[in-house]
Amino acid sequence: MSFIEMRIPIKIPPGSGRNTAFLNQQSITAAGWDQVNQLTSAPLRTWDIRRWICSETDFQQCYHFFLAAARGTLNRFRFKDLDDFQSANPGDEVRPQLAAGTAANIFQLQKVYTAGGQYLYREIKKPVEGSVRIYVSGVLQQSGISVNLTTGIVTFGSPPSATPEAEFEFDVPVQFASDEFPNTWEAFRVFGADITLREVRV
Repeated sequence: MSFIEMRIPIKIPPGSGRNTAFLNQQSITAAGWDQVNQLTSAPLRTWDIRRWICSETDFQQCYHFFLAAARGTLNRFRFKDLDDFQSANPGDEVRPQLAAGTAANIFQLQKVYTAGGQYLYREIKKPVEGSVRIYVSGVLQQSGISVNLTTGIVTFGSPPSATPEAEFEFDVPVQFASDEFPNTWEAFRVFGADITLREVRV
């Protein structure tokens, strides 16, 4: 098992679905009280790409990716979630701050989701090359930093004077949910497939 730093070549069709799920443990006491333990602080997502009707070229690219790169469920890879692939949320007026790392000059890319004063922080491990912009006190940093595209870790040459902020796009680490690749022949050089992708932690 390994992570392949490639994005699956698939175009998401209308009608596909995404499910976001936390892992909580719920129980009811003898007295009738409801108890819930949160087993993970961050949810995982699943994408059901149903009735993907595509050209022969698009189908062959994805099919070859399944065979040669992913090898079924064996290897993990990148996926662009068209519903959520940017650091900023709709209507955001500020950039998300970077999370503190293992030293004063090391930070982790993250996305922040908010609702009514509540926050969920999502570590971003797979930023997209060429999309990351780092700011300190509102000033774009042109040098003196490095961004690891395989971990989302940002390293400064020296500790910054303020908590840095970032703008970026990102992919999601996923795997095929099945070792099977069901597909149909729809018409001349037109194919169909049903694919499920599952987010993984890296």
